[in-house]
Amino acid sequence: MVQHIRPTDSTSCFNLQSRHIGSIDLNDPSIQLTFYRSKDCLGAPTRILQPCTHPTKLMMKARSVAIKRIRRISTEQGF
Repeated sequence: MVQHIRPTDSTSCFNLQSRHIGSIDLNDPSIQLTFYRSKDCLGAPTRILQPCTHPTKLMMKARSVAIKRIRRISTEQGF
């Protein structure tokens, strides 16, 4: 089963259609995913995925996911 999710706010929570997660494909390097075993993103997170642009294979169970947009901090100093 494929589920497409797009964040609407700076932080969004989505209940998943299937509990079994096999792989994740992110197309935005400024997105962080946090998976929860409970619905509505309550309780302790099961797994947190940091931003990446390549497909990631996972074998886990989760009922909801929180999507958070992360702002990159520039290390360049403008004088």
